[in-house]
Amino acid sequence: MTSIIGAIIGSLGLSLLTLVFHWLFFRSTLSDGQYGMVFLFTLPAGVILGTATGYILPIAHGKSVRGGVICLIGFGLVAVPLSLYLLLTTSNSSTVGQNPISTLVEGLLFAAPTVAWMSWLLLRGLFLLKRR
Repeated sequence: MTSIIGAIIGSLGLSLLTLVFHWLFFRSTLSDGQYGMVFLFTLPAGVILGTATGYILPIAHGKSVRGGVICLIGFGLVAVPLSLYLLLTTSNSSTVGQNPISTLVEGLLFAAPTVAWMSWLLLRGLFLLKRR
């Protein structure tokens, strides 16, 4: 049950947090006609991260191996598409004449709420696996 609640809260929460973050730091992107495409990433990423978080919270005390594995799977399911997107964006920007490193940093900053949650999930998973 906590996984379902986590999925709902995760998808809506990550999308709302990303919207507020972009409103504070990347306000010019909100007027872009294609800003809604951001939610094509934040909704499924929020479902995955929310489900993993909702699943591990009740079991983290007794079943640390299972909780750690769930954390790492949730991290990987979001990290791989985000990394591929950032790498493809970086490789495309170098052909246009932009600095690929600055494009990568800008992409990581743009996805900061997702990266922060992924980082917490990764660290929590490693901590749970170490604790076994």
